[in-house]
Amino acid sequence: MQMMAILRAAAEPLTANQLAAQVGVHHTVVRSHLALLVKAGLVRGERLPIVGRGRPCTGYIAIEAAPAEGYQTLATLLAEAVSSGEPVRVVGRRAGATVVPLPGGALPTLEREAERFGFHPHLESEGEHHELVLDKCPFAPVAARSPDSVCQLHLGLAEGVCRKAGGAAVEGLCVADPYTGGCRLTLWTTD
Repeated sequence: MQMMAILRAAAEPLTANQLAAQVGVHHTVVRSHLALLVKAGLVRGERLPIVGRGRPCTGYIAIEAAPAEGYQTLATLLAEAVSSGEPVRVVGRRAGATVVPLPGGALPTLEREAERFGFHPHLESEGEHHELVLDKCPFAPVAARSPDSVCQLHLGLAEGVCRKAGGAAVEGLCVADPYTGGCRLTLWTTD
């Protein structure tokens, strides 16, 4: 699809009007295709800064598939929990504690790890309270069938990363529909 190629090659998010100009079709046609691509998890929309008058625009970017290595690591951790009989959250904590922290501490390290696993995260902060929003679940079909196992593994991974990197602690995980994404990992700054 030509639109996907344009979005993948773009250095920054593109609006529906910009895409329409490049593809050579009306912007309403582009918008309907974008809606389908967003629903399929291939494209993500984000609010762009307001320039001049008018309403804010939405920019669209292509979402890369979850890295095979990250998916394989998550699957291996679930298998480890099943074979050992340990709770998945404990297995996740142990795995999270093996990361190499980034200089900024837990928050950037956790965001990097979530991206590596294919969650397409973004961080929302207000003072000492933070939410790492996981826009995509790389394990959506499995999480839909067994959210207790999959989500507890992800929570344990976050706890292990925070303990290792320091500077933040996990408060909890607000689970959303794995097919639409939007799970929120709540954290607070400890330093």
